[in-house]
Amino acid sequence: MLAIGVRVLLFLAIVYAGLLLIIYVRQDRFLYPAPQERYLPAPGYEVVSLATEDGLALKAHWRAPRGDCPTLVHFHGNSGSLQGAAAENESLVEAGFGALLVEYRGYGGNPGRPSEKGFYADGRAAMAFLREQSVPGALTIVKGHSIGTGTATLMAQEFAPAAVILLAPFTSIKDRVAQAFPILPVRAILRSDFDNAGRVAKLTMPVLVQHGSDDTIIPESHGKALGRAGDHVTYQSFEGSGHELTFEAGVQRAQLDWLDGLGLTEGDPAPDSGRDTAQGDVSPTDRGE
Repeated sequence: MLAIGVRVLLFLAIVYAGLLLIIYVRQDRFLYPAPQERYLPAPGYEVVSLATEDGLALKAHWRAPRGDCPTLVHFHGNSGSLQGAAAENESLVEAGFGALLVEYRGYGGNPGRPSEKGFYADGRAAMAFLREQSVPGALTIVKGHSIGTGTATLMAQEFAPAAVILLAPFTSIKDRVAQAFPILPVRAILRSDFDNAGRVAKLTMPVLVQHGSDDTIIPESHGKALGRAGDHVTYQSFEGSGHELTFEAGVQRAQLDWLDGLGLTEGDPAPDSGRDTAQGDVSPTDRGE
């Protein structure tokens, strides 16, 4: 019996070590599947090139704002594309917003290899492009979906836009993977983190967090946690929506309503980047509590 017990323990140890090895070796493939489909710009957009700090030229899609309307810079999810990003922002563009849809390194035929550090460099290249187009920070909205929220929060921290919109965000990659594999020491072996929780709490501009109640990729508990990060955060839960709520017309209308409350639909700078003036007194439900 003792010999059988030892063999069972040895087998379990091998399986455990194998899981760790798979996660460590293949983590970038899991986090950055990098679809290679290339898409023509949606109507009204044009192809532009973003020059990164490490020498890459990344194709992106750009649409100038109508008049003095604000401009958003959008960071899509890890399986997303420029085509999808255009659909994610359809309602805002129809309202006159400009849009810079960022395609990451290694995605959609772009050069380079995806990584957390690389995504941040791609984000800085996007923000630099907006400066070249004379888009002021007071008329810039940073927006991200899923893994794109990790780049969005750092760009908000570094460039102080007028507002931030986070769709289906995680508190951090390590938090999410540890939640999925509680018996594995994933925090010690993951190279990527994207610490949204640490950054959102330090932001001073208004932040909108939107999450679906039926999200099975990133549970709503992550969005609710970010919704409790401070009075500058407004939390919106969408009953029955999943991880792809970003494509829903009602979700985009809610974004427009929130931005309108900030004075950011007609080109007027937000009255106070340190407070959420759109929602007034935020209820515990709206705050994710």
